[in-house]
Amino acid sequence: MRKSRGFISTGDNDATSESDAGSGGAGGFAGSRLAAEVGGGVHASMDGDVSGGTDSVSVTATGANDAIANALTITVGLVGGAGASSEAIVTSAADVEASIGDTATLTVPGAPITVTATGDNNAEAEANGGAAGLGLAIAAMLPTAEVGWRSASG
Repeated sequence: MRKSRGFISTGDNDATSESDAGSGGAGGFAGSRLAAEVGGGVHASMDGDVSGGTDSVSVTATGANDAIANALTITVGLVGGAGASSEAIVTSAADVEASIGDTATLTVPGAPITVTATGDNNAEAEANGGAAGLGLAIAAMLPTAEVGWRSASG
């Protein structure tokens, strides 16, 4: 009886940050700064011996990382100022790798050998808001979203 030999590694990492801020009065000022960062890597590897009696050999790594940051700031007054900064980052440490090691020996005549790495990484940043004033009103919204990762198999 032949069998499949599979080496599987999966990871799913999420970071979420949310903030709502507001102010009002003769002089109203409000601000928020927030960040969501995730950097979970996934590595599947096989570094041993497999011989005969198998239908297939597979090494599979699957990783998903989501960073979400949402900021809302509102100000109302005679003079008003509002600012929001949100940052969502999937770091370069969120690599997804699948490999067969240098010392592995695979003796599986006619059997397929597959090495697969699949990654799905997302970063979303929103900064919403506004300032209203009878005199002076200033608002600045600064969202940043970054994804720095790689998917490799070999």
